[in-house]
Amino acid sequence: MAYLPTDNQGLVNFIKKERATAVQRLAQQSRKNGAAPDESSESNKLLYERLSKLLTALDKEVTMTPDIKSSTSIHMGLKVIFDMPEFHFPKAYSDKAKALYEKWEEQNWGAKPVPLKDERTVTSELLDAAVKGQRPVKRQRTTPPAKTNRKDSATAVADSEAKVRYPPPEHSIWGVEGIMHGLALKKGHSGKRSYILDTRYQKRDSNVYGNNGIDVGTWFPFQMTALFNGAHGSTTAGIAGSRDTGAYSIVVAGQYDDLDSDHGDYLYYSGSRSHDNTDPRQSAPSSGGTLTLHASLRTGNPVRVLRSASGKSRYAPFYGLRYDGLYRVVSLQEPMNGKGGRYEQFKLERLDDQTPIDELRRTRPSQRERRDYERIGEWSSKA
Repeated sequence: MAYLPTDNQGLVNFIKKERATAVQRLAQQSRKNGAAPDESSESNKLLYERLSKLLTALDKEVTMTPDIKSSTSIHMGLKVIFDMPEFHFPKAYSDKAKALYEKWEEQNWGAKPVPLKDERTVTSELLDAAVKGQRPVKRQRTTPPAKTNRKDSATAVADSEAKVRYPPPEHSIWGVEGIMHGLALKKGHSGKRSYILDTRYQKRDSNVYGNNGIDVGTWFPFQMTALFNGAHGSTTAGIAGSRDTGAYSIVVAGQYDDLDSDHGDYLYYSGSRSHDNTDPRQSAPSSGGTLTLHASLRTGNPVRVLRSASGKSRYAPFYGLRYDGLYRVVSLQEPMNGKGGRYEQFKLERLDDQTPIDELRRTRPSQRERRDYERIGEWSSKA
């Protein structure tokens, strides 16, 4: 696009300006009126035109980097459009913003993964600092913040300056041997608490096919702990992978229970936004995550499958998420959803010679893991 600056600072200034003009003004109107601003209104036409150009430029012209993300807070701008209930945007814009957010999250927002030599490595200096309550040296964050409900932009700014509470390394739940290892607690000025990655430790790179050093049946209390341990590459999205070579991992959760079908050793997994299409002749264009499953069908690369407690499947764990081993995408079909529209649904089959699903269902999470899960709040509520 001719109007898009080519230098990095010009690009940052462009994104910040368009976000402040188009996104914020429309968001303020929508919150005031309780509905998306009228697209036919003369006063809004220019704002919607600028928003459309911004989203198109981000999709077609921008290569995301951690610097662009931190300088523009574009991740928050996109969430204003599609993920904050107090704001309202037309579906075409919210869908595009969500697709962009999911694409860049899958790409780790342009950050290069840090190789992990030892999953639970901590230097003596960091250990001493943590025991003494000192804050370790901060490193560049490589993942978006956990989902929070911010009431207004002022709260969002305050929360971005929140204090981080680092758990003691010897803690039985949050320490290096606990189920919450790798996570820290962020407390905003508004009082909102959320989990973030603990910057004292390196997370395992999840962009790997196969088990990635993770035992089948390994249980995680939250999707963010699965991210830290390299089981899944996203804190929110259900699909993580490459559009060229296929999905590294998927999470079987409850969002598509009415469309998916889980039979343990094989399952039918629906593409993103499968509920939305109303066209009976063809499926909606594939999202970034869905395209990775197309690539998996083409390449045959194995996919790590995690099941979440949010799902209604009989194979779902009682709490958290469980890694249930490697599957392969073997076919694609296009059934109808409840609105009469077609959607993409993939069949995955579990590879042989793995611990049986029924055994995993009976044993994980273990009794100790369940007890530890109940104790997560003991430290976080006091921190």
